[in-house]
Amino acid sequence: MTTTEIRDSKYPSTDLAYAFVQQSYAWMLGRLDSAESRIQQLQAFAATLTFAAPVFIRSLRPQISTTSGWFYAALILFAVILAVGVFARLSGVVKLPSLEKVRTGWLHLPEERFKQDAIFFAAQHFTHNRRMVNRKGNAAIIMTVGFGLEIGCFVAWWLIQ
Repeated sequence: MTTTEIRDSKYPSTDLAYAFVQQSYAWMLGRLDSAESRIQQLQAFAATLTFAAPVFIRSLRPQISTTSGWFYAALILFAVILAVGVFARLSGVVKLPSLEKVRTGWLHLPEERFKQDAIFFAAQHFTHNRRMVNRKGNAAIIMTVGFGLEIGCFVAWWLIQ
């Protein structure tokens, strides 16, 4: 039995797994784009509400006071939403294969070994990227809850005063 036959019998599905390498990066970048988009939209919604709600409420009730605890709570929640969003968008770096590493460390390898190394690093990058995207998704959930609470504070400010 030749070394190629031994290697092929040890990892017979290398070619099949290698087909997922590029797709795995595309999947994660798609999920990252979606999470970033949700964060950005929540920041825009919160900013729109925070600047429009007081004007709208004061147009309905000109005597309403801006010294209410509900009004300040809404402003604090807006600040928290923005802070969480900014932190989430700034944190985390997508891991991608380094073309310099491929050029200097992989081009001399036999095709089978090249594919196995690509699969190995894609799996590591996928795990890292998935964790980062999940953290951003969790930040979007926190922002959504904060946005709901902010709406509640503005409604309470309007109704209680």
